[in-house]
Amino acid sequence: IDLAWLWPVAETRRKVRRTWSSVLNLMERYPDFTFNQSSAQAYRWMEEDDPALLERIKARVAEGRWEPIGGSWTEPDGQVTGGEAYARQLFYGQRYFEQTFGRRSTVAWVPDVFGFSGGIPQLLLQAGLTGFFTTKLNWNEDNSFPFDLFWWEGIDGSKVLAHSFLNPNGGYNGHINPQDVHQTWKNFIGKRIQDETLLAFGWGDGGGGPSDDMLQNYERIRDYPVLPKLEMGMVEEFYDTLPREGLPTYVGEMYLELHRATLTTQALVKQLNRQAEHRLVEAEAFATLARQDARETLDAAWQDLLYNQFHDVLPGSSIHEVYEDTHPQRREVVATAIQVRDNALAALTGAGTDTFAISNPDTADNVAVFVPG
Repeated sequence: IDLAWLWPVAETRRKVRRTWSSVLNLMERYPDFTFNQSSAQAYRWMEEDDPALLERIKARVAEGRWEPIGGSWTEPDGQVTGGEAYARQLFYGQRYFEQTFGRRSTVAWVPDVFGFSGGIPQLLLQAGLTGFFTTKLNWNEDNSFPFDLFWWEGIDGSKVLAHSFLNPNGGYNGHINPQDVHQTWKNFIGKRIQDETLLAFGWGDGGGGPSDDMLQNYERIRDYPVLPKLEMGMVEEFYDTLPREGLPTYVGEMYLELHRATLTTQALVKQLNRQAEHRLVEAEAFATLARQDARETLDAAWQDLLYNQFHDVLPGSSIHEVYEDTHPQRREVVATAIQVRDNALAALTGAGTDTFAISNPDTADNVAVFVPG
């Protein structure tokens, strides 16, 4: 479910609630049905909007039929997002999943993100994410991405186990029908060394999830003789079965030959994003030195920023109404960080109206105080 795109965030919250209610009802009727959902942000909204529904989800997670996946606050942009902010996506996401569901994720789940920096693998590994999944690279305009089961090696040599699939009919919004099943298996390059691949199904992007018709079709064709055998399951369990030997390696940035304007469009969003990233780091550094407890304030500010790094917000691919929410929210993050930072600097230096301080958060023990005249 896109946290914003062709609709504003207020509608997303309703989409999430409707979709998850539908999924839980279908689980009562189809005992083999399993479901996965990323983004700690979406679960946090459910805490606020329908806590009883979240408790039902917790029960399904404990049962092993609902998989909170991805280990991230959102499914964030993978190119414009700064390194520290990407680390915070994983830090806040993994912490939330552990506190809410008693488990952390091991697979990064980003099927719809528009390309990936070569610095990401090392961040994933440091957050406990050893697997990586996307499908968007199959949208390349000119050069087909060469692998669908491989090691992705980052610029520092870190490696994560990567998988994707090519369903030409529905992509990650697949259906349970002969066409999707057969074509996805046919297109699986890695079948030479692995006899299983994923197929994600359900109404995505705008929400809805798997439908009753899809689950009925699953019962009909799961063991149909001329089609690949189908089995419901958890993504992380699937990754545990993948081979580690004999796989090709892809090194560095995974660039998407599509959506190129997302690197330049909506310049104000990108400017405010970078300002917020830098000011939050400054605020944390100097509040720590000043021994001022600003954790609650800064946690809330970070989470507001992380939401706005979602892969249809920060790249600028959403409708106008989304940015009517995003611009003031990011300005508020910047203002909050500046206030925390300046309060801490004032406490550190004792600077008043007739003095000023120069400081660098990268070498935060060096704070110089100047008295004019």
